[in-house]
Amino acid sequence: GSSGSSGTISSGVPPELPGPPTNLGISNIGPRSVTLQFRPGYDGKTSISRWLVEAQVGVVGEGEEWLLIHQLSNEPDARSMEVPDLNPFTCYSFRMRQVNIVGTSPPSQPSRKIQTLQSGPSSG
Repeated sequence: GSSGSSGTISSGVPPELPGPPTNLGISNIGPRSVTLQFRPGYDGKTSISRWLVEAQVGVVGEGEEWLLIHQLSNEPDARSMEVPDLNPFTCYSFRMRQVNIVGTSPPSQPSRKIQTLQSGPSSG
């Protein structure tokens, strides 16, 4: 339980829980990475300290499990980010959360489902 907090907030406005990002878009789809574009949600009257990317991998309907796959810290003004370490030729759906000093926002609406590219036989 949190009863009583020491220290005052100079602005006089207590920070609140942030809202979810919106307008998720996907571009630059490759075999192992994609670029997510988004519009930040309500920031809770304080700066966003971290962006979380969750993904639903493979077919929907079985597990429908959202896994945290990427985080971006100390970029409060981010409008897009690269999501690395994906598997080639795999279906993904993405959603995002934003984090401030108070806590983590609800998840955004899921993005459209995409399929990463098949990795070539001799890439790299």
